Formats: sequence, C-alpha cells, structure tokens
Amino acid sequence: MSDSRLQEIFTKAVVGRAEHRMTWSHTVPAEGVTAVLGVHVSDCVVAVREGEAPQVQVLAEIDLWCADSRTTKVIRVSARHPETVTMNPVGPVLGQAEYSARLLGPVEATGVTVGPGGITLDLTARVLVEMSAVTRLWVKSYALSDAALDDVEDPDASLTSDSGSDE
Repeated sequence: MSDSRLQEIFTKAVVGRAEHRMTWSHTVPAEGVTAVLGVHVSDCVVAVREGEAPQVQVLAEIDLWCADSRTTKVIRVSARHPETVTMNPVGPVLGQAEYSARLLGPVEATGVTVGPGGITLDLTARVLVEMSAVTRLWVKSYALSDAALDDVEDPDASLTSDSGSDE
C-alpha cells in the first residue's frame, strides 16, 4: 500500500468563469425617419476593464436602413455598453487577477422603435468572462515504489484497470 499525503501547489490558472447575457437599449437621433427597413450589426468588439469587479464593454457597429417620406438612407452608428459581471472564484486568489472576455455568438438587434426625433434599438449579447490568477491547490499525492513501475513494459502505454472477470 502506498503512503498518501496532501501536497500544496501554487499555479496560475483560470479560477473563475461567468457566462453573462447583456441586454440594453441604444437611442439614435434621426429626424424625419418614418420606418426602419433593416438592421445589420457588424464589427463587434468586447473588452474587460479590471477593477473590484470586472466591467465588460461591448462595442458594436450598426447599419440602419431607414425610410423617410421620400427616400431611403443608411445610418451608421456605434453602440457601446458597459456592464459589471459578478465572478465567484473556485479557489483563493493570490496576487493580481487578470480578466479576458469573448463573445458567445453575435450581438443581435432584438427590437427597433421609431419615435419622435429618434430610433431606439434593443440589443443583446452573450459574453464569457474568465479570471486567471495565481492560486493555491491541495492535491493528494502517492509515493510509488520502484517495484510498481517495473511491471510497466511500455512507459508510453496508457494505464488500464483489470476488473478481474474473464469472458
């Protein structure tokens, strides 16, 4: 029987992960527009501003195909939305945490309303935020005898278990 003991390991690892859905409204000034014929969201960027809690910022370029009483036109706007994300680390964070974020799918326009003097867009995005930091882990280690390793013919072969049943 092998002796087992707990061993402390310090490593830099992902210690927190959060999937977050962001929804917001963005108003665009547009005089004389009577209808929005189409919306195209492109060139989306996500960034994280570090602090007490990570703040995710999404920036999207949006093309609005609009109609007025006589003609149509395209209005290009940028919509920026910051939102704080709650992170629950799985272990103790030792030192400064680093955050990264990415979009999980496209930024989508879920609604559009034409009102007096402006267009209101409803937008949604799903983001994944990860927190990396130096952390302390406790792992159970076993001391193996040299005799236990002598039975292994090919050191590159994977270890298998024998259930003891013959078929």
